[in-house]
Amino acid sequence: MRKKFKKLVGITTAVAMAVSLVPTNVFAEEPEVAVAEESAKNDNLLRVWYDEPATDWQTQSLAIGNGYMGGLVFGGINNDKIHINEKTVWESYTEEDKKKVYDFCEEYRTFLSKCKTERECVKEILKEAEAKGYRSLKEVRRSGEKLQAGDKVYVSIMGKTLALFHIGKEPMEKGMNILGAHIDSPRLDLKQNPLYESDGLAMLETHYYGGIKKYQWVAMPLALHGVVAKKDGTSVEIALGEDPSDPVIGISDLLPHLGKKQMEKRGNEVVEGEDLNILVGSIPLSGEEKEPVKKQILQLLKEKYNIEETDFISAELEAVPAGNARNYGLDESMIMGYGQDDRVCAYPSYRAMFELDKPQYTCVCLLVDKEEIGSEGNTGMNSDFLKHYLERLAQMQGADVKDLCQHTLC
Repeated sequence: MRKKFKKLVGITTAVAMAVSLVPTNVFAEEPEVAVAEESAKNDNLLRVWYDEPATDWQTQSLAIGNGYMGGLVFGGINNDKIHINEKTVWESYTEEDKKKVYDFCEEYRTFLSKCKTERECVKEILKEAEAKGYRSLKEVRRSGEKLQAGDKVYVSIMGKTLALFHIGKEPMEKGMNILGAHIDSPRLDLKQNPLYESDGLAMLETHYYGGIKKYQWVAMPLALHGVVAKKDGTSVEIALGEDPSDPVIGISDLLPHLGKKQMEKRGNEVVEGEDLNILVGSIPLSGEEKEPVKKQILQLLKEKYNIEETDFISAELEAVPAGNARNYGLDESMIMGYGQDDRVCAYPSYRAMFELDKPQYTCVCLLVDKEEIGSEGNTGMNSDFLKHYLERLAQMQGADVKDLCQHTLC
């Protein structure tokens, strides 16, 4: 399993990524490594301590890197050693290797273009997972089946977080190998009652999600993605601005000769968060005197999606950069596209799961929501969903969940 995972990760390193697998304990009460007293008091299980110096750089070092420069850190208490490799991976690739890189990256580029929200990521990955033989864990439990080596199951949390499990040969209490990444990205979310009219223009109010540079979101084409839950119980999926025949929306900015004072401001003040409202229309509805432009937009939404203004209250709509991911550079050695934080890790992680044959230990791919805002909420890592489902998996195999968690590697 690890050889295949490293192979896939090595491919995506060519598009500027690095993945580090850091040994840590998940929900463990007694970590396997010796943890300092102060660290134990703080329950800091992410700090790794060793009781003797490293002597072999090949088997005992800790890897760091960013795709261009790699380092192996090892040594003792007073002195550390770092082996550094500054060579680019392209120098070692054969023509056959390069073809594999480009083929893999073409599939990754397609994934970026199709999956611009966490819901779209989960939907697309689930479609691929089911084609690879993954089954819903809920259905397996309902049938009363016991999980056996080789079984593949998944759990979807509200369509925004996904966990894939491939059961290994070893008993589950001997631990799991977990790959983790987040599939949410910085964006602009529509407020619950977003549509208003001002100075003859129809606008959508937003609030930004995650770590964004606000000035980067003006004067660029935006698309609207998401789902609207209607009052009749049905839902409507929206992806407006991606098809070449679709219009796009956006946030207007001052012309350079009108923005002298604006350009004197610091970068984080050039555009305020309250000004990130999206312009969506300017034509008034004929015969209307009060808010005619807003009513024209509502009529268009009714005709195209059969949604009304009150449906916005139960909608989850996100404004994201419009258009497909593209090959970047004259040599096409990189990819430019929205959402690579952290889908650049999510994509090879779930693809590595699909390449597994008969893993020795149970393998897990965990793709989560809400990382951009502190991992809060019932689809973020601060919730207990992973712990609950690990308990259920252990129960289905007659394993002790404490032993399982203590021996698990992330």
